[in-house]
Amino acid sequence: GGGGSGSGSGVGSGDDEWELVDETSSVDRAGRMDRDTSAEKQTPYTTTASSSSAALQSTVEGGMAMVGLEDRVFSRVAVPGMQVAVLVVGTRGDVQPFILLGQRLKADGHRVRLATHAMFRDFVVESGLEFYPLAGDPKKLSAHMVQTGGRLLPNILDSDEIKAVPEKMAMIKDILESTKPACTEPDPADPTRAPFTAEAIISNPVTYGHIHIAEYLDAPLHLMFPQPWTPTTAFPHPLSSINDPANFRPASSRLKYQNKLSYGAVDQFMWMGMRNMVNNFRVELGLEKIRAGEFGSDILNDLRVPFAKMWSPSLVERPEDYPDHIDVIGNIFPPEGSPMVSSYNPPPELTAWLQAGPPPVFIGFGSMMIKDTDKLTSVIEEAAVRANVRILLQSSWSDMSKK
Repeated sequence: GGGGSGSGSGVGSGDDEWELVDETSSVDRAGRMDRDTSAEKQTPYTTTASSSSAALQSTVEGGMAMVGLEDRVFSRVAVPGMQVAVLVVGTRGDVQPFILLGQRLKADGHRVRLATHAMFRDFVVESGLEFYPLAGDPKKLSAHMVQTGGRLLPNILDSDEIKAVPEKMAMIKDILESTKPACTEPDPADPTRAPFTAEAIISNPVTYGHIHIAEYLDAPLHLMFPQPWTPTTAFPHPLSSINDPANFRPASSRLKYQNKLSYGAVDQFMWMGMRNMVNNFRVELGLEKIRAGEFGSDILNDLRVPFAKMWSPSLVERPEDYPDHIDVIGNIFPPEGSPMVSSYNPPPELTAWLQAGPPPVFIGFGSMMIKDTDKLTSVIEEAAVRANVRILLQSSWSDMSKK
């Protein structure tokens, strides 16, 4: 937390007196500012106000917390600079928005550490942020998601999916356990070994250790993710394998109930697979285990952890039944002039091809690991012939050039 003081003088006239006091401010676990007005810290200033005046109100404007009586401001308490840990599991597309967020937090006076996979160290450091390596291989995680089609249960007829399960669970365990040093230890590659202890945590949900390390450090937690992981009747959980178009425009109570139930089912299934490793992690932190009847699968919703959904409300509107601690904030893009905005110049061969015909359709798969690239490329070629269009195909992590 940080400190601040209040001051004032007598204003107005009337029968009621207001006593303004010096206050020490701190930020609680939910990110709210709390004022300590204990007797030994009080330095009263007396002012009067009419009996019809409203009580003192707290507002936040321009990054400053202000205590005011109606329109008159008596004290300004600066939001304290904090050590913020940003925890991200995923591919480059997952990491980049959090770099932009971290840069803004740093500009606002906070010390920011972005903890993600080791392969993104240069990307993070060159963006001006501190780094810590989280466990996990994003290429393997991406390959597993593509292989399973986003299903939670592996296909028992696919031996490759069955064999991948132990490796995936071991990687989740490593990611979970790496969240503690990410929030409490120096970067192992930092020659200065600068100490770091997170005072606030921002995370995407698939780091898994976020809520537990936040409890351990008594630090506020804020979740951010571009997928809808909060229960709603508007559409089903993206990992539920519910693909019926009717569920995405539910007209009946049955479909709405099915949608909302899908979130509890997915969360419970994931919790059953992770309960032991989570409780072992909590014991290592000196925390109590989450017992069977305490609904560990629903802990984020029960504790109303603030959650920002990173998609455009023009694409998917904020569901009406989202509680007030859930918000849809839109996408996070680099500003004009940012080094992240590519100044790519195509090679002469590509430039000549682009100029030789109508604008092509661009197809890219970003950081996805495609299992059968030849088959997918053939499908794309057939689609291009049927549509009579030119295709510009980007390979990225998967080599889409036909052998």
